[in-house]
Amino acid sequence: MGRYRTALVFLFVFTTGTIFAQPERPIRRPANNELALETIEAPPHVDAPDAVQGLTARLVFHVSPLSGKGLLSQQVRDALKALDKANGDSTFIKLRAFVAGTGDQRRIQSIVTEEFAAKKWPLPAITTVLVGALPMENAQVVIESISEEKKNSVNPAGLVFVSAQPSVAQLEKAMQAAGAVPVRVSCFADSLAGAEAARAAAAKAFPTAAGSFVQTTRAGIGNRVSCEGVGRLRAAAAGVSPIERTPDAVLVRVPKLVFSGAQMAFVEQDSGVQQVYDRLGRAIKAVGGGEVLVTNRYSVAGFAARSEASLVIEGLPALEANLAVEVVAAVN
Repeated sequence: MGRYRTALVFLFVFTTGTIFAQPERPIRRPANNELALETIEAPPHVDAPDAVQGLTARLVFHVSPLSGKGLLSQQVRDALKALDKANGDSTFIKLRAFVAGTGDQRRIQSIVTEEFAAKKWPLPAITTVLVGALPMENAQVVIESISEEKKNSVNPAGLVFVSAQPSVAQLEKAMQAAGAVPVRVSCFADSLAGAEAARAAAAKAFPTAAGSFVQTTRAGIGNRVSCEGVGRLRAAAAGVSPIERTPDAVLVRVPKLVFSGAQMAFVEQDSGVQQVYDRLGRAIKAVGGGEVLVTNRYSVAGFAARSEASLVIEGLPALEANLAVEVVAAVN
């Protein structure tokens, strides 16, 4: 019995030694005697342009429908899909996004760049603003778009940009005075009730215009409403200036316009604000822009934006930023 046990032990040792004591295989190295490591490169980061040029006669204006479905990322993608459908084959020039809720508004630009890169579309200029609320439960974003039609001349007589008015009724009067058909209306209210009232009034006064309506800060206190708009001039006027300014509007008959994204200021000193305007000047000049026609300023609640008119909002994509400015300019 002991003889069999000894034989079994020997057989086990011999077998395991045969299995595990295989000769080592040499590692094949490249000619330079260096082992190559496989690297996976991250996709290149692409920033939205500071400003984009478009043909005035071919510009079209849309606003994404509100949705309370999903988180911010899904709502942004759904909004872009809706704008794409409304756009047809038009090329996006400018996006302005109003974000509500607790979602990270910095995601707007990254999602836009992802979606546009996937479709191989040129990137538009982008402005993102954090507001208090939108007039739909769980809605976190509404996006305005400006696009250029491929061939159609939809604004042959030009456009009018009406500055902020204290009511929809006043905006309607300013549009009528300019001889324009409203194509987009944007109303900013202290409260959701004010935003809802403005939406109802705009639907009655401007049934064919796209519209966005927001509560500007989370406090939701006050009764103020300001409404700005873009209109299509009805008829070409002979012998008038390509740029005509009135107390409430600027009438534009120039062939091309430049739309900038918002530039932000991070300090309260005048030098920081001046840097914003310097950057905007360089941005519009780089794409042929000249005379500034429209200036929109967004001031974070609690920051005094000097004596210049400014829309007080909840926040900006950079947490330290307290002022953002965007412009529309004529092409030289």
